[in-house]
Amino acid sequence: NDLRSVFPRARYAVILRDPFSTSTRRSHQTARMESHIGRITLPAAYRHCGLDPATISEDPIAVHNACATTHQLDLLLDHIELLEKHGEPAFVTRFEEIVRDPHGEISAFSNWLGRPVVASRFVESVNSSRASQSIPSPEDDLDRVGQIIDPVSRRIGRLLRRSESHRLPRR
Repeated sequence: NDLRSVFPRARYAVILRDPFSTSTRRSHQTARMESHIGRITLPAAYRHCGLDPATISEDPIAVHNACATTHQLDLLLDHIELLEKHGEPAFVTRFEEIVRDPHGEISAFSNWLGRPVVASRFVESVNSSRASQSIPSPEDDLDRVGQIIDPVSRRIGRLLRRSESHRLPRR
């Protein structure tokens, strides 16, 4: 609601990456206790996920990432749902779709925006090989990541199903 009051005419475009892929990549700044940002955000993310922040030092990077990702995505999804409630849906797409079909996603975004988007530099910058990199993790850690991100993954699935109609141009 604060964003809407400061930028009442803003329109939002959101790129969502699969939370599991995000969690199993390199460490995020918001998920590192040695980062001045992570010292604040990671304990908050643990609490958000119902975990005890006292266990942070015992947990692997993938669990830190899963908590941080879940917390941030839940906040973003709350904002998107608020926009929908006010009849101002965001343009929502998946990172994986941009990698798979950058031209198609730019075209959909251009249609939603109601104006042409010059995409040549954007399309050239999509690096599909970088998108698939992940850090090796034991199966138990991956199972735990899956449990942590499951609720937000389900929310994203529901949002993506709803967002198909939001990808049309505004009248």
